[in-house]
Amino acid sequence: MNPLRWRKMTWVLNVWNVIFLIWIIGGISSRPSQSCPPGDSLCVNASDTGTGIGVALIIFLWFLGFVVLSLIWVMTRRRGRLCPHCGEDVKKGRTTCAKCGYDFTLGRNPAQDVAAVGEIESTSDPAAPATPLVVP
Repeated sequence: MNPLRWRKMTWVLNVWNVIFLIWIIGGISSRPSQSCPPGDSLCVNASDTGTGIGVALIIFLWFLGFVVLSLIWVMTRRRGRLCPHCGEDVKKGRTTCAKCGYDFTLGRNPAQDVAAVGEIESTSDPAAPATPLVVP
């Protein structure tokens, strides 16, 4: 499926994931243990523990938000399917598009097939008079 035609909630979920991923990477990379004096293991351990707790809380919030947004995504899904020919929303259970006549069982638009057959027949009509050959 083309990403430009994703539903709005799909975009919201993807943006949510990117924001939290950036937040976690930023939190880990700017941990305060980098500013501890060398050899002070208590400072390093305490700041790394604080960073771990902070990242765990961010992951917990990420998960809760993701569950809520996923439920909204599921509840707002479309009730039908898109017509591949005209893009109209067709209700489930219908076999043809009301707008353009696309037949989902055949996988093509019968109206266009009839028009294409008519064009082929008109160009290759054996009863049509041939162009006269003029000989000087």
